Amino acid sequence: MFDILLLHVRRIRKLGNLSCQNEVKKLLAPPSSGNKKVFCVIYVFPTVFYKRRFTLCYNKYVKRTKQTLLFIQLTSIIASNLLAPIYAVYVKGIGGDLMTAGTAIAMNYAVIGALVIASGRFANKHHTEKIQLIIGYFLSAFAAYCYVITKNPTQLFFTQIVSGISIAIISPAFSGLFSKNIEEGKHTASWGDYWGLTYWGAAVTAITAGFVSQNYGFNAVFFFMMGLNGMSALGALYLYFLPSKKK
Repeated sequence: MFDILLLHVRRIRKLGNLSCQNEVKKLLAPPSSGNKKVFCVIYVFPTVFYKRRFTLCYNKYVKRTKQTLLFIQLTSIIASNLLAPIYAVYVKGIGGDLMTAGTAIAMNYAVIGALVIASGRFANKHHTEKIQLIIGYFLSAFAAYCYVITKNPTQLFFTQIVSGISIAIISPAFSGLFSKNIEEGKHTASWGDYWGLTYWGAAVTAITAGFVSQNYGFNAVFFFMMGLNGMSALGALYLYFLPSKKK
């Protein structure tokens, strides 16, 4: 019996460093044998204290992670939608036509479709979501710079391929992280926050892109895109170093 109680005490001490709520529930299960009164004094009361401590720490981490992801989504969606209002005019300016514009977009979607499934499965198997966000957003910033140096339709196709690769790396990793870091009982509200920011960002972008391109030229828009994607990459970098549990 003493050995059983000693085992429980050791498990309690580890409770504050757990990073999974399922493990907390597992630890709260009473032993199959032993004195129940001793169990309550040595196991239940300390467990309630540590469980509360763990829950507060865990919820704080989840909230901070979700807020960071929403910030990343906002800057990213503004950057990605800056091109839409000026895209046709931009393609014409580099010697393309409507067929060029359609082909470039088709190549972008084809690359995303070809890679996103593999990207999601890789992240699910190796738990590389945060690293994929960092790589993907830096790659998005590079794709934005490629628009600056693009001079003909062939280079535009290359730029769209780079953009497609970045989106394929980011999309499943972001969705997986966001889904895992939603507070208990707030799933619908959290996704409402996500889509609200997405559409507000798109609305702001539509006005901003037209104003900036008309007054400062296309390159100003592309450098703005690059800066926003850089901010998203820095947000992902912050997320990577954000401690997931209290030490």
